[in-house]
Amino acid sequence: MAKNFPCPGCGADLSWSPGDGNLTCEYCGHYHEDTSLAITFTPTKKFIAQVDSYKRDTTPWGTETKEMSCGSCGAGFDIEPHHETSACPFCGSQAINPHKGDSWAMIPPDAVAPFGVTRDDAIRQFREWLAGLWFRPNALKSMASLGKIEGSYIPVWAYDLKTDSKWEAERGHYYYEEEEYEDAEGNTKTRRVRQTRWEDAKGRHSGTWRDVMVNASKAIDQKLFEGLLPYNMNKLAPYGVQYLQGFVAERYQVGLDDAYEVCKEKVEDWVESACGRAVGGDTHRGLEVEVRYLDPKFALMLAPVWIAAYEYQGQSYRYIVNGQTGKAHGTSPVSWAKIIGLIVFIVAIIGAIVALANSGGG
Repeated sequence: MAKNFPCPGCGADLSWSPGDGNLTCEYCGHYHEDTSLAITFTPTKKFIAQVDSYKRDTTPWGTETKEMSCGSCGAGFDIEPHHETSACPFCGSQAINPHKGDSWAMIPPDAVAPFGVTRDDAIRQFREWLAGLWFRPNALKSMASLGKIEGSYIPVWAYDLKTDSKWEAERGHYYYEEEEYEDAEGNTKTRRVRQTRWEDAKGRHSGTWRDVMVNASKAIDQKLFEGLLPYNMNKLAPYGVQYLQGFVAERYQVGLDDAYEVCKEKVEDWVESACGRAVGGDTHRGLEVEVRYLDPKFALMLAPVWIAAYEYQGQSYRYIVNGQTGKAHGTSPVSWAKIIGLIVFIVAIIGAIVALANSGGG
């Protein structure tokens, strides 16, 4: 069993310690201060490579691990060889098995956003969130609070690119005309009516788009991922195995080319909005945009998240925390009994008020 950073005190693996940026032993408490492991924060631009001409060694990530797969959410993740896990850290399902099949040797990460939020802080946020939930099953708080919160790294493709776009549209200008009409009594009156004068318009738009992030995980859906943004892309560290110590790292499930298509879809929406603003006038219609993508570059990074995953009546729910910034949100089941009970209560109150009013009127 490989130990990348053995503890000098007891021989167990050291774990990355969020917040202080060193390694600690969870078993004997040894604190390992090593200046060679200090974080050197680097902006994303230092890692990027050309999308269309990249050449990477598809080698393992620099540490011996066990490869696991989740049959529920589809996550593929690595755990340290001497660790055992009975539940998926991403969805809480127990349908996990050792990965079988082709080698998972893949493009290694360029950068890591190291954990800065501690486990204790993530647990405190989770409990506060649970305490503030409305219309949730009573059993949820006691059950979910017993669940573990796991620190995991999810893979993210970060793209830099430029666009050169041509657009055409009809630009509209408002003007007003006087119009006569008859009111209900047959009197003739006048009113101002807005009209639109249309004219052809066209132009170009150039844009530079930095750090367009595409989630490469299938364990964390896009909506949950978007709720974690932004990450501070000026506080990344060159990839090193020490940051993964004590955490789960998911292998990317969305490849570079597929993720680049998602990136272009996102950028296209932004370009169309920018071109729409450039049309001018009071309004516009028939906007058509032709986007050309230039000089696309990418970096593969690992983004830290704390995940409290639990199952309730056969459904998986998650509470997730951005492990770098502390931004958090989650999903939870709804108690329809509580909602119906509130509706019945409100109807009863309204009925009582109406009855009181009628009795007073009588």
